[in-house]
Amino acid sequence: MLGWLAAGFFLWKWLGLKHALRRLKEEWSACSASETNRRLPVVASDASLRALTGALNDSLETIRKERIRLDRRARWLNEQMGTIAHDLRTPLTAALGYTQLFWQENDEHQRQEAVRVVEGRLRALQAMSEELFEFARLQDEANPLALTEVRVDHVLEETIVGMRALLQKKQIELSLDLKPMVVTGNAPAMARVFTNLLANAVKYAPDGITIAMIDERTVVFENGLGALRFTDVEKLFERYATLRFHDDSHGLGLPIARGYMEKMGGSLVAEVRDGVIRFACRFSSPDSRSKSSRRRRTS
Repeated sequence: MLGWLAAGFFLWKWLGLKHALRRLKEEWSACSASETNRRLPVVASDASLRALTGALNDSLETIRKERIRLDRRARWLNEQMGTIAHDLRTPLTAALGYTQLFWQENDEHQRQEAVRVVEGRLRALQAMSEELFEFARLQDEANPLALTEVRVDHVLEETIVGMRALLQKKQIELSLDLKPMVVTGNAPAMARVFTNLLANAVKYAPDGITIAMIDERTVVFENGLGALRFTDVEKLFERYATLRFHDDSHGLGLPIARGYMEKMGGSLVAEVRDGVIRFACRFSSPDSRSKSSRRRRTS
């Protein structure tokens, strides 16, 4: 008699468990396909099923967060594609127009001018393409920089020498306060950061540039605002958020500079005070890098 009762009890438990699992499967299908924050209900009092339901709800939350991230990424990519198409179309249209003018114009001087403009537009298109490629690589988290100890003052001096002709042409006075500085970084990426910051100052506020090392990890670039007027400096680091465009400006210089600083484990921030804009490049110290390496080896 007891055997039959035990068998009946286990059969009842088995049927209840089977029903609960079937319902849990149906609820999972409905929840995973839903765009809402719907969660799986507790379909049984069994402790193991409650634990399984909790784990599945955690998985649902992870899936939804990933879906939101991918949706945002897709919208961002669509916006970028539209902007890129517009940017490519502008110089191409200009080049095509002046090419037609070349064939229609009989005056040799005008024909040469048309060729000069076409060459300028094609060079601008080439520069834009290179910056777009560089910007895209910076978005790739699977493409890290090789980091070593770098003498910041050496990289900065070489960058200034490379831009000396442009600074002299624009008659820009450069004030330097340099000292030996060793940080964790990547020399080519660091040179790109400094080049972009100098180029930005030359384009938008050609009234003198000050570069100083204010501590053992921070380099500061300062220049007057010139004709620029804005309140939200963070917009300077948004792609295509430049406030006054030049023919050779694509709004990517400062976003690329910040991207390289972050790839090197540092930061690039800006602030405006008393008519002066200040960009601060803060690098990682070699000590913090070595401590991080030791932690990884011991973990």
